[in-house]
Amino acid sequence: MMANPTETRRALNALRARPLPERIKAVRELYGWTQDGLLRIWSVMFRHGDAPAPPLRCTISNWERGYCTPYPKNREALAILFGVDSNYFNP
Repeated sequence: MMANPTETRRALNALRARPLPERIKAVRELYGWTQDGLLRIWSVMFRHGDAPAPPLRCTISNWERGYCTPYPKNREALAILFGVDSNYFNP
């Protein structure tokens, strides 16, 4: 993740105009995470409760290529992981 929170917020706001697949990939890269890294963090943060199970790596790849759209519960989880509002990953 960028060292300066203000820079991170500006970058996240600039990405909001991009299509959803590009946005998912760009935000993940902004934080410096690989797809595998995202899955590891997802697994730790959402270990309990009714949170969605971590997706497969190929699922994240498909989201980033626009082959499929994340379910609402997964979009919510992405928003929590990246610290953005719940509508950020809506198509």
